[in-house]
Amino acid sequence: MPEWLAWCQGRFVPLSEAALPWVDAGFVYGAVVVDNARTFRRRLFLWSRHLERLRRHCQLCHIPLPYSETELTVIADHLLTHNGQFLTAEEEIQVVTFVTPGPLGWLTGEEHNGPPTVGMMTYPLPRQRYRRFFSEGVTLEIVGHQHAHPNDILPPAIKHRSRLMWFLAERRKHHPTSVPVLVNQQGIGDTALGAIVAVRDGTILLPPKEWVLESISVQFLCELCQSENIPVEESPWDMRHLWDPQFDAAETPLGKPISELLLVGTAFCIAGVRRLISSSGERIFPWPGDMYSSLLAAWERHVGTAIAQSFLKD
Repeated sequence: MPEWLAWCQGRFVPLSEAALPWVDAGFVYGAVVVDNARTFRRRLFLWSRHLERLRRHCQLCHIPLPYSETELTVIADHLLTHNGQFLTAEEEIQVVTFVTPGPLGWLTGEEHNGPPTVGMMTYPLPRQRYRRFFSEGVTLEIVGHQHAHPNDILPPAIKHRSRLMWFLAERRKHHPTSVPVLVNQQGIGDTALGAIVAVRDGTILLPPKEWVLESISVQFLCELCQSENIPVEESPWDMRHLWDPQFDAAETPLGKPISELLLVGTAFCIAGVRRLISSSGERIFPWPGDMYSSLLAAWERHVGTAIAQSFLKD
């Protein structure tokens, strides 16, 4: 019986048989650089940017990526074609590509490590996971702190597979439907699902890019803003005080508070935040906000898909 395929080390294999050896550095150290892309109408979205980031992050982590962009694209297209036959025509797909340093020599009796392990898999875009984002807005919950500094040996911008801190964050939240947020020593917040963006006086405020995970979706958001004549700036706004609507108003010379929060990520593109929860209090934002509605419409026009409706339909 035909089944879903994955690809690893030059071979297409049944997904049920895909595995990472226990001697691989990806298992032993959790040393994995990863990328997660999605399709619109079964065509990969911003794929070249995802591959460029993957290669650059591999270089920063000293992990060779021995396949070209063309080779990885051929692999992805084959997986989309084969695995897509098991889905309805309207369902979209996510593509995960990962790279590890490969087997460790001290575990295999070899003098050197490697060769690197490269793999790719696909899965149906989980619409149910994000449906609430479009039916009632996002709830963000600040659940703890995580030291993150651009000068760390593993900078916060690197997209890697170690998700232990997010595994723990999920178990520290008090509201079952919230998206857990970790803030660093500057109060800059990030999530496992996407980047947090603020709106103040008609301007999009981005977290400083070196302090949070590098986001292809945020880069695309900036391009949409440019086409829509929406100003964008980086700003180290402190999430720990946003529960108090008077705090951020007092901190800006214009006296304008942060009026909206947005969550931006590959799978769902852009969503509006309705509720922010912390141990200090709670803040309710207008939902759907004007900026969110405008940018969602612009995103939908660009991809030719009713993004919100695609998550809301049965």
